[in-house]
Amino acid sequence: MTSCASPTSTMFVMRLGGTAMENKSKSFASLNNAVMAAEGAVTTISRVELNLLRKLATAQREKKARILLHGDSGHSLHEMLITHSNGSYIRPHINESSAKSFLVLEGEMMVFFFDDRGGISDRYLLRPEKSGGDFMLRFQNPVFHTLVVMSETVSFLETVLGPHRQTRYAEFAPEPSDRLAVDEYFAWLVCESQK
Repeated sequence: MTSCASPTSTMFVMRLGGTAMENKSKSFASLNNAVMAAEGAVTTISRVELNLLRKLATAQREKKARILLHGDSGHSLHEMLITHSNGSYIRPHINESSAKSFLVLEGEMMVFFFDDRGGISDRYLLRPEKSGGDFMLRFQNPVFHTLVVMSETVSFLETVLGPHRQTRYAEFAPEPSDRLAVDEYFAWLVCESQK
């Protein structure tokens, strides 16, 4: 007869009757109406959290919501589960000292890279793995970038080194508060995403 050692890992989840026993990995602090931060050493994400982010993102004027999986902004690795709804504007920016990656869980988005003058240097369509297309993008070298949501909503995991002290916003793109300029710039991006 084989003897099984008792599990000691906090990541162990016992399954009974096809459902997971509740664990302490679902604790989030609400930082504002659209941002939550994970609490504790272990965090799990399910359809429940994705649905909540979608609901929050569609209700916000900025059309986005996120869970900071890293919890504290002082951590050296930032992992964020983010949902944007169609029409959200992310001002092009560059993370001066960090690689970055996006992993799409559901929905579609176009990621644009820009040169220093604002010309589009590259674009990448990302959608879930089951679509057969690209679902992950990682870029090692800092580059101005933004994204355009190509579906009703898009949910993705963003990973970047923290803390975010070296993010620079592009002078060639309008500030979010300049709604008229944003509308014009965003219309151009949407048009470019169709090419």
